[in-house]
Amino acid sequence: MSIVIQRVMRSLYYIETAICLIAWCEAWCRVLIDFLPSPLLPIRGTLMTNQPILIELVRETNPVLLKSLNDLLPQLSMNAKAMTMQELQQIVGAECSDLLVVKGAGGEDILGALTLIHFRIPTVVRAWIEDVVVDAGARGQRVGKALIQAAVERSHALGAKKLDLTSNPNRESAHRLYEGAGFSVRETKVYRYLPA
Repeated sequence: MSIVIQRVMRSLYYIETAICLIAWCEAWCRVLIDFLPSPLLPIRGTLMTNQPILIELVRETNPVLLKSLNDLLPQLSMNAKAMTMQELQQIVGAECSDLLVVKGAGGEDILGALTLIHFRIPTVVRAWIEDVVVDAGARGQRVGKALIQAAVERSHALGAKKLDLTSNPNRESAHRLYEGAGFSVRETKVYRYLPA
């Protein structure tokens, strides 16, 4: 009887060890996934002018990136303030946001950017595109289209069932871009609360 109990105890020990090892591996896999590049990014392509472009998911911040993005902000909104390095780090470091940028041929100039927000709600994974901006000198060359397509692919890879965005009613060229990428106008009301 004692041999049977010893074998059962040994088996339980091995099973417990295996369960701990599996949990440890799962935890490390989750950590590694955060540091590995997305299988969809970077994306290489060409502009209408046959200049190569690169769409990247930003993983690290630096002063050149900060300056390039701050140069684009006035084209997004006349009221936009320049970001600080800390604010850029918060965007890049957040689990629920992806900053996508389009770089030109040299790899330094940023031709456009957007932020893809993704989050889990009780019913689905949702995704939202915010702050789409393309440099005035690169407009009409399919930079925006490539950027939106990268966001669509990234949202699918994250498991999002829907991808939403809002656009200022006066931005007709942006509306054509979004509709050309497969987006349609959604009948809804957007509410905003502004603290006093």
